Formats: sequence, structure tokens, C-alpha cells
Amino acid sequence: MTDAPQNNGEVDPKKVWQNQPSEVTALTVEMVRQRAQELHAKTRRLLAGNIATMFLVVAISGFGFMHTHNPGFRLAFIVSVVWAAVGQFLLHRGVWSALPPEGWALMTGLEFYRREIDRRRNVMGRLLQWSLGPMILNVGILVLLFTGMARSLGKAHAALPFSTLCAVWVVAVFVFRSRDQKELRKENEQLNRMEKLAK
Repeated sequence: MTDAPQNNGEVDPKKVWQNQPSEVTALTVEMVRQRAQELHAKTRRLLAGNIATMFLVVAISGFGFMHTHNPGFRLAFIVSVVWAAVGQFLLHRGVWSALPPEGWALMTGLEFYRREIDRRRNVMGRLLQWSLGPMILNVGILVLLFTGMARSLGKAHAALPFSTLCAVWVVAVFVFRSRDQKELRKENEQLNRMEKLAK
């Protein structure tokens, strides 16, 4: 049996395959859009978690306020509640300023992705100061309060497990925050590469 002739009018599959970039482009655009939507959902969850943190600050402050008569501790609990409330306003202000519908329609996938990265960076930049700050203040006050109560009862070591747990929590907060910032930097680098390829 002889091989089929190469140039008898048949289509070369290699050339057909090489001349089909449209599917890859469509997939890339869809992937960018999907990634931006994932970032959008993560930012919404983060902001919802910060609202829960504010309620936790209020609950801890109320508990602490009722269990101490020390004016310094009471003032610190009041400050943490005001700080948390102001922080929620500042965290949410302008984050969800929506474009008009025609603006969304005109946005490319890369512009949408850039917008979501900037939005998340904006929230992450203010998170420690306006959401975690009041919580860390509350936890610190509780540690001092419980340590003082344990010492007055002659059982200073009784406050050690709670203090250790609080210290572990604070370290975990900073570890997770660092990880999120690293992820965001990778997203930004990836977007920059995509934008260069698109030019």
C-alpha cells in the first residue's frame, strides 16, 4: 500500500489547527471574567465578615463593660465600639459605587478584573486599621481584665490559657492577612502580564 499523495487538494490539518486562535481568545476572556467575579465574591464575603466582627466587638464590649467598674477599661470598651462603627462606615464607603449599566457593558474583561483587584486592595489596605484594630483592642482589654481578676483571686496562672489563645488568634490574623496580600499581588502581576499581551 502506498501513502496518500500530499498535494492533491486535501486540507492540511496542521494549517487548519494553527489558524484557529478564536477559541483560545474566547476562553481567555471568559477565564478573566470568571476570575474577576471570584474576586468580587471574595470581597463581598470579606465585608460581610467585617460586619460580623463589628457585632462581636459590640458583644465583647458589652460583656466587659458590665463586668468591670474600672473607668479606664470602660472607656476603652466605649472607644472600641465607636471605632468599630466608624470603621464599618469607612470600609464600605465608596467600595460598591456601581457604574451605570452602560458603563458595565462597555467594560472589557481586563478592565473589570482591574476594577475588582483595585477594590479588593482598597478594602485590604483599610482592614487592619478599621476592622481588626477594634477587635484587637477588645481582646487586649479582656486579657488585662481576666489577668487582673485571676491575680486578685490568687490564681494568676488561670488566665494563661485565654491569653495564649488570644495571642495565637492575633498571630493567625496577621498570617492570613499576609497570605491574602500575597495572593492579591500575584493577581495584579498576572493582570499586568495579560494587559501587556493584549496591547
